[in-house]
Amino acid sequence: MKSNVGTNHIPVILLSSKNDVADRMAGWDKGADGYIGKPFNINELLALVDSLIDNRLRLKGKFSGIQQQDSNIDTPILKGNDKALIDKIVQEINDHLDDPDLNVEKLCQQVGLSRAHLNRRMKELFGLTPSEFIRNIRLRKACELLRRNDIDISQIAYSVGFTSQPHFSTAFKRFTGFSPSDYRTNNPVDNAES
Repeated sequence: MKSNVGTNHIPVILLSSKNDVADRMAGWDKGADGYIGKPFNINELLALVDSLIDNRLRLKGKFSGIQQQDSNIDTPILKGNDKALIDKIVQEINDHLDDPDLNVEKLCQQVGLSRAHLNRRMKELFGLTPSEFIRNIRLRKACELLRRNDIDISQIAYSVGFTSQPHFSTAFKRFTGFSPSDYRTNNPVDNAES
């Protein structure tokens, strides 16, 4: 199940009478998200299920807004195929951040997935479409660049792949709640970045 691209995103909890460390390690090596030995307590199982669901929801929300204004675009902590897929997607977006022609079709070609499959996986992992994910990474990078006063706002817009400053300003305000100039005013320059 964990080696199949179509089902590897589904959380798996192993319930087994094999309680040795080696047995648990074998389960985790195969991609299990949790391991409970028999006899088990139902409250432990429910707590583990709740924890897995909470982690998935946190993961979905990670790239849905401006939760962090830091200088790094962090990838979420994932296991196995999910981590490899997200690392590849983020790397491709970062490599072509200034390319206004970067779109979902190009991203699909670069990561080797169909548009429908990429859309489904991104929705499952983040609650975002691939185009929303691309836009959010671009806008997070813009937040980082706006903390530097030595770069003009129009230069920042073009450097993160927007072809017009008005479109950039509208998208930025929707993302942060501030216009780019207001954001720059409200977020002082970090001396380490200047």
